[in-house]
Formats: sequence, structure tokens, C-alpha cells
Amino acid sequence: MKGRKLATMLLVGLAGVAGVGAWSCAGAAAGSDDRFEVCTVAGHGGGGLCTVAEPGAGDTLPTGYDSGIHPTVVGVPYGPDPLQVLDLYLPDTTTPAPVIVFFHGGGWVSGSRDLVAQSLLREVPKGFAVVSADYRLAPAVQFPVPLEDAKTAVRWVKAHAAQFHLRADMVLVAGSSAGGHLAAMVAVSAGTFEPSGLPPDLAAQSSRVVGAFVEVGPLDLSALSVAEGTWGPGLVAQLLGCTEPSAEEPVPCDDAQKLAASPISYVTPDDPPMYLGYGSLDRLVPPSTNAYELAHAYARAGLRHRVAVDEVPHLGHNLDIDGVNVTRLGAFLDAIRDRAPAF
Repeated sequence: MKGRKLATMLLVGLAGVAGVGAWSCAGAAAGSDDRFEVCTVAGHGGGGLCTVAEPGAGDTLPTGYDSGIHPTVVGVPYGPDPLQVLDLYLPDTTTPAPVIVFFHGGGWVSGSRDLVAQSLLREVPKGFAVVSADYRLAPAVQFPVPLEDAKTAVRWVKAHAAQFHLRADMVLVAGSSAGGHLAAMVAVSAGTFEPSGLPPDLAAQSSRVVGAFVEVGPLDLSALSVAEGTWGPGLVAQLLGCTEPSAEEPVPCDDAQKLAASPISYVTPDDPPMYLGYGSLDRLVPPSTNAYELAHAYARAGLRHRVAVDEVPHLGHNLDIDGVNVTRLGAFLDAIRDRAPAF
């Protein structure tokens, strides 16, 4: 359960990564503190929050970008269900690699582990491993089953770290859209919604992670359930099992159900750093009711500078195509690798 003793570190914003700045910490040796903070360069951060400035030249991926990175190991089961399968993208390195476990989008009802964010695959040549996991989908299952699958995948990675030359103490999560919701839930709900009936090697592991990258993920299902003119209400109803798939109109879920499945409900002072990428024109998952709500929840928990909001101008729910500031995202991942502690 949550409640590790937290120490304090000094946040320093450094200019110098591709001319736009990065995150760094002062006051302790790398890996010595579990309360390291990340933020953008001084001068940014409306309302006291850490926000990412508009990208400069070379800070975003061009439309149609393909990293050319292909999975090293394909179709590895992490559970008995046919959808409990993952692929591993492994770097060519002589030292154990930090790991990013990625969950695909698709409204919790569709999608595939093949749909990996290019912004993450470009990190593989830099020494990060990426693991892309399928998970069971609604309406065949309802929440919290997809979340339990996500946590099982994290445990599997830790249990098999030595086999694939990975760092079990340096596991992050990431996801796009519905997968972003799962990644955020994994990050903030350690000790809750944990899978049961696991084999001993997985049961011995923790689902706690050291950081998260959330791309257009629904963080408040109450807001998504009333997003008029979108798929939101129907998707929430299927995820939570409030309506039959054949129903012409979704049956509204009650507020308690929606809050119980929302990352904003679980933020506590020991949660890991997050990078939140959202499109300013997203009508399905607006940054105002998702990214900023979670950032404010972090602030209320005393974690104001452990979350960075990257609100991408002129884009909607399509950031996986050509959106987030990959320079800042890369700096965020590097900061976690260099400063987060072993579990």
C-alpha cells in the first residue's frame, strides 16, 4: 500500500536540450531519492503547474514518421487468455535497460499491441526497452479487468527482467487514449485493483512503477461520459458494464462507478512522475477536464512539480500521429532513468 517516507529535493530547470530545456535535480546522487521532481524551464507553468511550451523546430515528429523499430520478441503470453500477450522491443545494449510498458488505444473495445507510439519507439536506440501489451477488451469484460491485465503485464516484465536484460527497478508505463487511462491507473493505484490468482513468480512482484507517459488518456470518466457528440458515453458504459452492447442508447453509469475507475480519484503523495500529452482541440478527452484535473490533483497531494502537461496546439485526439514534444518527453524519460530509486 501507499505511504513511503518521502524526502525533498530541489528542482532545477536547465536550458540546453535542443535549445528548449530539460529537467534535472540537485541535492542528491542519482537514484538516492524517491521524491525527485520534474518540470519545464523557469517561466512556464500557468496556475503554478508545470506546462510544456509550444515546440520549436525538430521538437515534434513529422507526419507519417516511422521509427523503423520492429519488435525483437513477438507474441509472448503474460497470462492464460489469448489477449494477454506482449511484444518486446529491445535495445542493443550491454547494460540492463529501463522499460516502458505500453498499452494501446481503442476505447477499451478494440485496438492492438501493434499500435505503439512512435514517440516511444524512437527511445529504443537510446537505451530504453519498450514492451507493448494487449489486454482483454470490453464488452467481453468490464473494469477492472483491463487494469488488472495491465498490472499483470508490469509484474511479468519485472519477473522476466533478467531473461531479457531489463531493469526490474526501472519500469515505466505509457499508453494512448484508453491505454493512457490504463497507464495512469497503474501509476496511481498501486495496492488497489491488483490481479489475483497469479503464478508465484508474478505474485512475488509489485505493480508499482517509477513513471508514466499518458497520451490523450481519459483521466476523469465522469467528463468522458457526458462528452456530447462523441463516442465517450457509449465507451464508458461498455467499460463499466452499465449497458448491453446491443442497446441503442447507453445506460448512464452512476457517479460512484465512474469515479472508481478514474485516475483522478487515486492520487496520493507517493505517486510517480507523469508526462501528460493532450491536444488543445480534443473534444473527446479535453485537456481541461483530464490533464489539468490530474495536474491539480498532483498539486493538492504536494506533487506539483512531478507532472508536466504538454498541451499541443491545433491538434485533437490524434497525438499519436504527430503531436507531443518529443524533445521534452525524452528529457522526462531520461530524468526518471537517472533519478528514480530502486523499489
